[in-house]
Amino acid sequence: MTTSEKINIAFAIDAKYTPHLETLIKSICYYNKNVNFYVLHNDIPQEWFEGIQFKLEKMGYNLFSIRISDDIFKDYKTLEHISSSSSYYRLMIPKLINQARVLYLDADIIVNGSLSDFYYSDLNGAPVGVVKDYGMGEHFPFPYLDASVSRNYFNSGVLLIDCAKWRNEGLVDTLLQTVEEYGDQVLYGDQCILNIVLREKAKYYSFTENAQVQYIEKIKREHGITQVNLNIPPLIIHYAAKHKPWDNHNPTLFEREKYWFFRHLDWSYLIMQPNKIL
Repeated sequence: MTTSEKINIAFAIDAKYTPHLETLIKSICYYNKNVNFYVLHNDIPQEWFEGIQFKLEKMGYNLFSIRISDDIFKDYKTLEHISSSSSYYRLMIPKLINQARVLYLDADIIVNGSLSDFYYSDLNGAPVGVVKDYGMGEHFPFPYLDASVSRNYFNSGVLLIDCAKWRNEGLVDTLLQTVEEYGDQVLYGDQCILNIVLREKAKYYSFTENAQVQYIEKIKREHGITQVNLNIPPLIIHYAAKHKPWDNHNPTLFEREKYWFFRHLDWSYLIMQPNKIL
């Protein structure tokens, strides 16, 4: 894989998350060129895609709509703060996107720099690159997983997927079979399904590739502080928690202002002055 190729980034959302996805896409465009965007969904109007594509094509990006029938996963559990089955769509990425590698990102994310080094890094034969779920702590309430490997439980909001390997090894079918077996009992929906199948096969990256805000907020509470300065600025800021930067529950949420910077950033700035650095 060469860096002259386009970076392929996929998302899985429902229509109510389009403002936050647009914010995420703007943050990616701010730091990165040569990107294909793929949106897996069930209910987003075509007019939304036309409006975003009109802006993206001026900068050389591509946006693709991939509509999925919601019937496939409608009966299975999702995370408490996710109201639709769209989170399961990521399991099917290698079958739906004909690329060798795809970076999947949750929509409650802001990208904080160039993704190239991460995206083109060597997976060392692993089918997926992941980051540990730092929110688990010592509590491991998953009877369908071996507690002895709880340290390997990963967060599914950032997945660097070797699609070719998934296709060759039939991993999509394995994941879908696992959904059939465990889908009505898993605590954290698709994240647990992915861990059941892939936790011992994955390559683990550092916290900076999926800086989970709920863990940073936990540190703040435990130490009675309102701000945390990380030694290495996070590449991917993941607001993985019940409370988000777009609500009013936590005005001191870690990097809340970063979300609002990109939420308010006008597309015309990106079109006229792409790839500026904050």
